[in-house]
Amino acid sequence: MNGSSVPRHCAVVEAGMPSNDCPSSEWDFMQTWISLTDQSVPIGLKNQSGLLKGTIIPPSAIQLTGKTSIRQYKQVWSPVYVTLGTRNSSSNVLFESADSSTQQAVIADALTSISTIWDLAIGGAGIGSHHGASFHEDQKVVHTIANNYYQPYSSAFCVRDAIQGPNDQRIMIFPIVPESTWDARDTPYINASISGFPGVEAPIRRAQLLELPGVESDNRAKWIQLPQIPLTGVSVGLIVLLPQNPSDLSKQSNTTIQNNTDIVVCSIGAGWGLSSINMTSAQGTNSATSSLIKFDISTLNSTSDLFFDPFDLTDSSVLFAQPVFPSIPIETDVEWAEYLNPYVPSANTTVIDLLIKHWAGNGSKPASPEIAARDIITGLMTNGLARSGFTSELQGKMKLIKENQDISQAVRYVTYPPHEIPDGNLWLSGKSDLFTLDPEESKNWVKLKVDSTIQGYAYNIEGPAPKIAIAFLLTYCCFVLSHLVYSGISGISSSCWDSVSEVTALAINSPPTTILRNTCAGIAEIRIFRTPIRILTMRDQEGEGEHLELVFGEVDHEDSQKRAIKPNRKYGTMPAVKKDTEPARKRCRQRKGRHLRKKKTSQA
Repeated sequence: MNGSSVPRHCAVVEAGMPSNDCPSSEWDFMQTWISLTDQSVPIGLKNQSGLLKGTIIPPSAIQLTGKTSIRQYKQVWSPVYVTLGTRNSSSNVLFESADSSTQQAVIADALTSISTIWDLAIGGAGIGSHHGASFHEDQKVVHTIANNYYQPYSSAFCVRDAIQGPNDQRIMIFPIVPESTWDARDTPYINASISGFPGVEAPIRRAQLLELPGVESDNRAKWIQLPQIPLTGVSVGLIVLLPQNPSDLSKQSNTTIQNNTDIVVCSIGAGWGLSSINMTSAQGTNSATSSLIKFDISTLNSTSDLFFDPFDLTDSSVLFAQPVFPSIPIETDVEWAEYLNPYVPSANTTVIDLLIKHWAGNGSKPASPEIAARDIITGLMTNGLARSGFTSELQGKMKLIKENQDISQAVRYVTYPPHEIPDGNLWLSGKSDLFTLDPEESKNWVKLKVDSTIQGYAYNIEGPAPKIAIAFLLTYCCFVLSHLVYSGISGISSSCWDSVSEVTALAINSPPTTILRNTCAGIAEIRIFRTPIRILTMRDQEGEGEHLELVFGEVDHEDSQKRAIKPNRKYGTMPAVKKDTEPARKRCRQRKGRHLRKKKTSQA
């Protein structure tokens, strides 16, 4: 990354400005990230709530924007064991780097444009061609970049150090990024005798850092170009001069110690990593783009030449493991890196100073400034890299068709010619690209292949299960068809009992049966439903007429044949109901007599 390609106005920014092509654009998203990790919570409250006991975790994602897209910034903390010493005699020390990534803005914007064109093309599907399909705008669609897509991945590793007065002529040592290879340790650049950690010498003396411009109460930053050969994947170095607290100075007794200045030394690695990127749209609304690394992380466990031991990377969506991933290292010059820390006029300070102070809460210096610098720097680096090529746009001439008058004018796209929309039939059929390009003009352009998948219910015969199911269904259909043909030729049909009321009347007119015993308050046994039921004839008690009734249970074949229903015959007479009124009158007289005798006895 070269600073000569960055617009000069990017040296000065303000918070809340619209997203643009400056590397530091939307730098204030890191304030949101810091707040969501509870880093700005005062120490006292952290102690009370237990946040200092390892419960702080980074948020799943923070939103960034492009020109038209919404992207997701992710950062993880990767504990790694760095081997100190030599190959033959070494010890493992646990360090923790910060790894981060986000989708490249220009690619996310292109996906958003494709989604908008898709909605318009859906409106044109089925117009002027017999290849049209029935789609509608409220269906959920996933747009995915199908060819190789690389997005930026960054890693920062910081340690705390000090300048011992204005005469400290020691060479600055930058730590080796834990994700470097074994080869980095075997070079003459390695120097662990000054700072106590393995590092690489940089061409600057410590006393020179005291001459940095700015206010001593601010966190002042200086970018350093590091040698690239021994530090595989390292992009640039950073030194942060921490502010001196007056209370700390008053406690120091001797002049040498009194002039000590705390600093944080960081090595930042960056690279382009092969990833997948997609975006979902439904009902004209686009979701944030999301991405995943395209790398088998499990292979890291068998990589013997790495400078670190992988620490539970199997579920991580952000990875930095040079030289395995990302595969294309990024080298940035100091001029470009300085645009990550522009001046903020409203605060009269720089971006890095504002973010570190936001991390510290009420104080000007965090309790762990090396952790604060690490997380902030990797976020700024990733955001800046993701804005490369920010002003690029989709190119080519779109194939259009005449607009159907039935299509809602709400889907009109103002830049299209009047009454024309994208050719949805051509696009959905897959027979041609939506854009036509000049071969000579586009030979150096980046071609993106986008797969658009509609999510919904569908039927197919791929695989054995659907084929077996279809075979069973066809067999069943054959049985049903055979039964229908048989019934149409030899069967007898009737229009009787077409409604529940008619069946109920038939049941009421049928005599009770012992089979339905104990069912007046409900059916509790499954055997009742298994009882066979027939409709047979029954001779009336009076006359020669017959009526029909329900018969439960098994009926012998001979009786069934005798009582079978005969076609074209009228049924419906009812059996005579005998009126046995005399016994009723007798019982009434007996009850009345007993009542009169009781009454006379009581009067006596």
